[in-house]
Amino acid sequence: MQTVENAIEDQVAEGDTVVTLWTTHGTNTGSLFGMPATNKPATITGITIDHIVGGKIVETWTNFDALGMLQQLGVVPAPGQSSLHRLQPLSHQELESLRDCKIVCVGTAPLGGG
Repeated sequence: MQTVENAIEDQVAEGDTVVTLWTTHGTNTGSLFGMPATNKPATITGITIDHIVGGKIVETWTNFDALGMLQQLGVVPAPGQSSLHRLQPLSHQELESLRDCKIVCVGTAPLGGG
């Protein structure tokens, strides 16, 4: 995605956990999940949960609307849309990998990016 704009819609912290509701806007100008660029814009929403220990993020879980993104890019048909509009069909394995798309990161970056 290029010309990406990120927005934090809401954020809640309690104990050692921070939950962030976010939105990302961008245009698909490069390869994505092995598919060629569509040059179409997409808006993606997601939730990230950070586990913090000693003022540092030690684990991150992210869940986002991958299906909605692929529909906006025209790769997967929206409900009621003919599958003939797809640029390239996704394999069963690719669709399965997107179903429960989660990212887990382990690191030692201090809060505030410093």
